[in-house]
Amino acid sequence: MTGNIIPFSLISFGELSVDSGLAALLMGIAPVATVLFAPLAHRDEKLSRSAIAGIIIGMLGLVVLIGPEALKGLGSQLGGQAAILGAALCYAFTTLFVRRYAALPALVMASGSMLIGTVVIVGLAFAFEAPPQGLPVFSRSLAAALYLGLFPTALATLIYFYLVPRLGAGRVSQINFVVPLGGTIFGVIFLDESLRANTLAALFLVMTAVFLVSRKGPEKSNKKVI
Repeated sequence: MTGNIIPFSLISFGELSVDSGLAALLMGIAPVATVLFAPLAHRDEKLSRSAIAGIIIGMLGLVVLIGPEALKGLGSQLGGQAAILGAALCYAFTTLFVRRYAALPALVMASGSMLIGTVVIVGLAFAFEAPPQGLPVFSRSLAAALYLGLFPTALATLIYFYLVPRLGAGRVSQINFVVPLGGTIFGVIFLDESLRANTLAALFLVMTAVFLVSRKGPEKSNKKVI
């Protein structure tokens, strides 16, 4: 529910009134919240100075990528913005929850969460929305739905459940900084969009942020020096 159904629904609702740029910045709260709350849930995850610097630089990278003008709409559509912020917090909670309680193999966790999510969302769709009738079905639409279901959702969920127990909640959450940057770069590669200077600057900032949050500090030795 907190990894798929609730955040998907909140984002869909929120982006009816919130621009995509501001939505991306609000979603950047997910890795920030994860890093800040991880030490409270897991003893082995520490809030180091480099981690704090990393999340600040990561948010700065999003601002550079999307542009400061995205902040102009902050506070004007409180309902939609609160929904997207709630989705970000759902992702943060889910990462911390999985890190602490997911003890089954990644394939079992991924398939179980997807199946339960499917049952719930299909039931809610028929309960709140009338079944579509008379709508044209295009092969490109079906192909898009198949791709979205298999790769960005099913495969990504499998990788997610595999990595969280191994890398920790704080490290895995940094992928949220990379998502809008990756979308911009893919637009350049596949859609012939122009590569702007701010994209390269954001790439540097985001990669620096991921490095700072992900790196481990020096091991403290318990041996006495003679």
